Amino acid sequence: MPLICIELQNPWNKVNINGLYILIGSLLPKELRQSIMKCITIEEGSVVIKLQIIDITADSLIEYTGGKLQFMCLIGIFSLFINDDPVLQEDENMNFTFELALLEAVTADNEAVEFLLQLKTFNIDYTNEEGKTALMLACGRGHEDIVHSLLSAGANVNIQDNEGWTALMIASKYNHISIIHMLLQATANPHLKTSIGSNSLMIASFHGTS
Repeated sequence: MPLICIELQNPWNKVNINGLYILIGSLLPKELRQSIMKCITIEEGSVVIKLQIIDITADSLIEYTGGKLQFMCLIGIFSLFINDDPVLQEDENMNFTFELALLEAVTADNEAVEFLLQLKTFNIDYTNEEGKTALMLACGRGHEDIVHSLLSAGANVNIQDNEGWTALMIASKYNHISIIHMLLQATANPHLKTSIGSNSLMIASFHGTS
């Protein structure tokens, strides 16, 4: 019966027990989620989860969790051992926040985005040093599923970055038609202007989207 030991970044201290159960479920194959025997302990400075899994071998569990390394790093897992075998072993990142995790996840990992949004423990409209939100970054990359998830979670469509750009302007620049429609349905304001006076329609026309 394999023993999993998971260490989490410090912000997990503020996540309720349901969030920890969601985490455990996200790491395991669906058929095992009802058979786990959970033992969660919280230690100073970090959260440590220890649980034993039945109905699966250690080798199979190592192979399965090894395929989720990017997901684990994005959501704040820095160490995962199965018995004495390391699947993930990194130093704790004292600068980790769920807001920064979301900004990184929206550019690459829809699973991590969906997971983070379930936690509901952070500001979905947090901005990076350029003033861009997770929604803006997802619009720039053309990730329709992620944009839909962020809008469903209540992301603000009319925030402007340091240069006055909105999510709608960014989607217009890159000709992401489906995303433009989603943003307009979510009451994005097409009349807002950048710092140089351009609105979404002007940007769309310039880039051939109108």
